[in-house]
Amino acid sequence: MPFFLLLARVGGLMLLAPFFGSGSVAPVLKVAVSIGFSVALFPSVEGLLPQVETPGAFLFTVCGEFAIGLLLGFIGRLFLASLEIAGQIMGFQMGFAMIRVVDPQTGVESPVMSILQNLMGILIFLSINGHHWFIQAIVDSYRMVGEGVALTGRLEAHIVHAAGEMFILGMKIAAPIVVVLLIVDLLLGIVGRAAPQIHILIVGLPAKVLMGFVFLAATIHTFIPFVGRHFHQLHRQLYTCLEALGR
Repeated sequence: MPFFLLLARVGGLMLLAPFFGSGSVAPVLKVAVSIGFSVALFPSVEGLLPQVETPGAFLFTVCGEFAIGLLLGFIGRLFLASLEIAGQIMGFQMGFAMIRVVDPQTGVESPVMSILQNLMGILIFLSINGHHWFIQAIVDSYRMVGEGVALTGRLEAHIVHAAGEMFILGMKIAAPIVVVLLIVDLLLGIVGRAAPQIHILIVGLPAKVLMGFVFLAATIHTFIPFVGRHFHQLHRQLYTCLEALGR
């Protein structure tokens, strides 16, 4: 019975955590990975698992364990959402707002730039071993958190702060390209006034797409370490969340 409590917490994490919770990962594989992680982690947390005696208490405890895993995965998903927001802003400025394809991570239609930023974020996340943070957080959660989730003021404030950081990070990532494309718009406006015979709408869209990709390629060497540094904040966010849950 204690093993299933651990499996519930790990399973909740697998539904939303970056990479693990991807829509492109088959549900059967998620279940297999959840069971595998639970078997590997069980010896480390066996003595910390809550003891339940009645079926009703067991069901209630399973729901609480599942909610803790969901919460940890949700915090991680917010960081990837910031990259998707940045991609939407950049795509809108580049003229890709109406171009949508199916995102392999979520299975829904998304702007192409959002998918590009999301996939780059996943690669950076894996390259810095960010997936290890969630495994470690599951083990440490049994030392820092009681049974289940309590919606305290600290937890609510932490979630609101993490959501705010998501929008701020998205704006920071998109800001350089947005500024460059605004300058391009300004120059195209000047050219349109100086030479009315030029069809700015026909010339402007390819110019903005070209400048957007050129600037994106030119700044990729700074984008990767910048996003990597912000991903390291995720490690602190996970433990801040666990501290807010502890009682």
